[in-house]
Amino acid sequence: MLSTQIEIFKGFLEVEERSPHTVRQYLDILEWFQEFLLENSIQFEYLKENDIIKFQLWLKEKRMIKKFVRNFGRNPSKQELEDYTKENSGLSGKSVYKYLTTIKKFLEVNERQLNWTRIPSPKFNDNFNPDVLTIDNIVQIADTASKYCTFQHKAVSEADCCSCRKYPAPKSTRATQHKTYPNICFYFDGLKLKSMIIMAYEAALRTDELCNLKLKHLDLKKKEVFIEKPLKHSQPQAIPISDKLCKVLKNYLDNYKYLKKGEDILFPTKTGKKYHPNNFATHVFRPVAKAAGYDVRYYTLRHSRATNLLKQGLDIGWVRRITRHRNINNVLKYIHLSSQDIREELEKRDIL
Repeated sequence: MLSTQIEIFKGFLEVEERSPHTVRQYLDILEWFQEFLLENSIQFEYLKENDIIKFQLWLKEKRMIKKFVRNFGRNPSKQELEDYTKENSGLSGKSVYKYLTTIKKFLEVNERQLNWTRIPSPKFNDNFNPDVLTIDNIVQIADTASKYCTFQHKAVSEADCCSCRKYPAPKSTRATQHKTYPNICFYFDGLKLKSMIIMAYEAALRTDELCNLKLKHLDLKKKEVFIEKPLKHSQPQAIPISDKLCKVLKNYLDNYKYLKKGEDILFPTKTGKKYHPNNFATHVFRPVAKAAGYDVRYYTLRHSRATNLLKQGLDIGWVRRITRHRNINNVLKYIHLSSQDIREELEKRDIL
């Protein structure tokens, strides 16, 4: 039914260079949407705002039925489904929102316009991680990353690393001299992780933006990093970086001599490929942050950057440029000011 439109959307995703995992998620969502249209005999050309509202209700019911079948091995009756829905939590508002944003993008690519202001968005608590890290906290996480071993899953000293069974003892002096990777271990990549974390914080990078950075995007002379393909439809933009980060990056490039061409991934994995955004956030950054004593998610870096810039006196319009949001209202979701922050600001201005 939607085969032509889905092929057009797949072509759009290829141009956007979305990861295979993201493409698969989009296509799975479109399969649900296509099933909904077929069941309700709705033609794509005559799709209306009310149909999207019905899709939300249909989606929640279908997910609840699927959950019931998984637990009991049979389809529920109407009464059983009602009772089961009251006792169990269904599809979260955040998940429904993800479905709707995918459908919205799908319709835009296929030039099918709807008035989305007439479609109520699902309510959910998007303040998933209200903790805001200070600059000292970020430095502590970055320093932990510089000593972190991805095999032992902890910060290690050089002596600990050399005593590990994964440590590759050099076969000869000549072999040691020709090494182009760090001298300690395959699993010890501290300088790169430190560079990535500080870069992610200062430039308020999303995970995709961080993992897609190439050597040509970094200009140490101008002290800036260029975001060629920002997400959320914002324009390409150069973000200034600090002298401290420039020194860390220069040290990193001096040690990783295999980065020569402009098209080379700036922060590659050991196999020379780019990190998968979700893998880096979940299996690299979060364990490092926990080792430093902070149980936070990757996006805390971006939220913390926006909040700290505002607390340091930067106008919210400039904060929007750094976080690369098209709408200034979206920046407000990234600002987490405590009552103590408000008190300090009022006292500074002699208002209290």
